Amino acid sequence: MVEKALGRRVETVLAEYETVEEWDFDLLRQELLIHYMIQLDSLANPDQRPTDLVAAQEQAIDAGRAAFDAKLASLDTVRDEQGGYGDRLLRYVMLNVPGFEDGNLPTGE
Repeated sequence: MVEKALGRRVETVLAEYETVEEWDFDLLRQELLIHYMIQLDSLANPDQRPTDLVAAQEQAIDAGRAAFDAKLASLDTVRDEQGGYGDRLLRYVMLNVPGFEDGNLPTGE
């Protein structure tokens, strides 16, 4: 789910440009920060910037996975008699997203 969303966002932002040289890395950084609260520092450094769409998507997806895992870990530091909150909160959210009732990821088609 995270991978699809981030991959699609990167593709949508960069699709309007004809060449890699035209890419607006500041706009992509802003989009990722606003929509996913992900700060992708490699976009600010010309030596680390992606040189193709797949690399840009991979960088965003890797950052998204790391942020997601960090958030779950931080939620698990809050504990009660049943354990940490991370997994329980994730289950609650997944069960309340349309299409997840049966455990399948919605395709959007």
